[in-house]
Amino acid sequence: MQRINIGRASFHNPLASQRSKAADPRINSFTLSRLSFSRDKDVRAICVENLRDRIERTDIHPWLLPFFSEKVVARAISYVRFGEMPSVSRRADRLYDGVVTFVKKCNSESLKIIADISENDFLLGLIVLDRIPEDSMGLTAFSLIAMGKSSYAKLACNRILTFWPDLNDNLLSLLVQKSATRSVRDAVAETVRKRSGVGR
Repeated sequence: MQRINIGRASFHNPLASQRSKAADPRINSFTLSRLSFSRDKDVRAICVENLRDRIERTDIHPWLLPFFSEKVVARAISYVRFGEMPSVSRRADRLYDGVVTFVKKCNSESLKIIADISENDFLLGLIVLDRIPEDSMGLTAFSLIAMGKSSYAKLACNRILTFWPDLNDNLLSLLVQKSATRSVRDAVAETVRKRSGVGR
């Protein structure tokens, strides 16, 4: 039994499994944050779904996000359907601010998770505008955006070329081959041509 009901009071069965607790939409957010660090990947995946639902319902305070596993938060916000959140709401505004703060402060591995999963321009734009590709994981995050169909693809490409001027030619060629945006392919191809001295 997942929950115990006594009169009007309802609380989670303390003997229930971690998976059951993680899936409970009414479980205490602090308990959910603790479960997000579970060694069981299935429990962590359930925490992602639960946290995503809470964000979409604006049913969690943004100051609680730092208590969760960073990877769980990164995955949860990647799946959030921001268009379904209330457009005019103080709670929604606070959560948007919480997401912005998370993207600005999270590590590069979390950026890679977001860039790999999310197709939301709001999130991808936050990465491109507020971060730089300062290490290999950050470079991977920007490369994923540059290769995608986001309206920020070209800007992500420009940031790569600016902050990684000595990027390996093989990686540049991969960008040319894989990018879904012609402007990105043209920009990288031009850089490769300049390096090789073609057209001089």
